[in-house]
Amino acid sequence: MQYLHNRCNSGLKFFSVMSAFVMSLCFAVPKTSMADYTDDISAQSEVSVYNEYLSWSQLDERWGNTPMGNTTIKSSGCLITSLAIMAMDSDSIDNTALTNMGITDIEQFNPEVLVNAYTNTNGFTSDGAIASWGTAHEIIPQIEWGGDRDFRSTEKSDVADEIRTLMNDGYYIIARVAMQNNGYHWVYIKNVSGDGNIIMCDPANQESDLYTVYPDGLQGEFWYLKGKKLPDINYKPENNIITLTEPVEYFVQNGESVTAYSEINGNSISATLTSGNVVKISAYCENYGLIESSDFTGWVDINLFSETESACQITGDINNNGSVDKYDLALLNTYLQQKELLADGVSTLSDSELSAADINFDGIIDSSDVIALIKLINN
Repeated sequence: MQYLHNRCNSGLKFFSVMSAFVMSLCFAVPKTSMADYTDDISAQSEVSVYNEYLSWSQLDERWGNTPMGNTTIKSSGCLITSLAIMAMDSDSIDNTALTNMGITDIEQFNPEVLVNAYTNTNGFTSDGAIASWGTAHEIIPQIEWGGDRDFRSTEKSDVADEIRTLMNDGYYIIARVAMQNNGYHWVYIKNVSGDGNIIMCDPANQESDLYTVYPDGLQGEFWYLKGKKLPDINYKPENNIITLTEPVEYFVQNGESVTAYSEINGNSISATLTSGNVVKISAYCENYGLIESSDFTGWVDINLFSETESACQITGDINNNGSVDKYDLALLNTYLQQKELLADGVSTLSDSELSAADINFDGIIDSSDVIALIKLINN
């Protein structure tokens, strides 16, 4: 999936050699385990392009092991999968394209078909890189190459404005996202919302909000192409709720106050959270997270939260700063005071911190732990 790019002179047009994919699966999936996702897509028995092409995944077992040079779609096929999505979304697959790909009906088209067509035209390098920009047009004549360049800025608002301009000019965009491990990954840009959030089709993740999965945004480089029809600049994704196998723990970012609503984009308030409150998210829908407890159920803006870190902490060292002191005692007292005031499912301490706060190891955090912590501090 990683993609190392050596910029070539655009004047070489269809003969520029794209640089190699590194053969490792390297992407962040913070919302649900990839095992769950792979199990889910492998359970699908038939391809229905009209129902699912916007959610095509390079990990899909129906085509994930298809070779691309010395690698596979699963390992390195984020760009070619995004291109397959673009071909469908732009309605660019005509009879000539069907013939070129060796199929007779558009229902037969999927990422594997496109990869095989590239392979048959020597479209990949040995490392699975796309060898020529022009191959897309040769296989699917309705796709016209626009260019390969960097966004003028990586600032969220500037990128959003540039994407809108390109889409208004009739271009579809496949862009590289910024990975926290400095890897390379390509996604298909579906649209930009009014607040500058980017709606994507990610070949390795079901989430449609780009900044939810890739908080550092786009890396700079992108492809822009034209198809048979113009991009749908009014597209809005359907609410696609992803339920997690295990809840993920978050805390409200410093200085923030978060309102939980009974429905996504609703007006009925179910709870109000303050800075530092810890909650568990059981499902996601775009940039919203679901909190479920015996006291309330509510959707919150996940951008106002940060995921807690699981750490092995020393007993009594609640703030995990390397010492057991009065600051840990203050945190424990605050937890016990707020415990009776906060709703079920809301805490002032994370699971790791609670484990460190159980000084007497009885599985209950109460006043006896306060006494035990004082003894630890005094010793």
